[in-house]
Amino acid sequence: MVAESDFHSLYFSRGVLLEADLVAHQLQASAAHPAVHRVVQVYRGGDVGAAAAARLATKMRAQGIEAVNRTVSGVAGGRSLLRR
Repeated sequence: MVAESDFHSLYFSRGVLLEADLVAHQLQASAAHPAVHRVVQVYRGGDVGAAAAARLATKMRAQGIEAVNRTVSGVAGGRSLLRR
């Protein structure tokens, strides 16, 4: 049965890709501070953050900034960061 009061909201968002674009834009806008030469990204491998990290790395390289990726597994926690 369908009633007039039945509805669902649907929102479209680029999510983490939008966040990656915003970070890249902010770094580009702060070009007056040329101290940024390298960005280290820490994200969970195989998760949605991997796509955002790839997007940000591409944008950083285009700006001449080195992008270093550090992936962690869902179970390893922070300890896997210490081994790199």
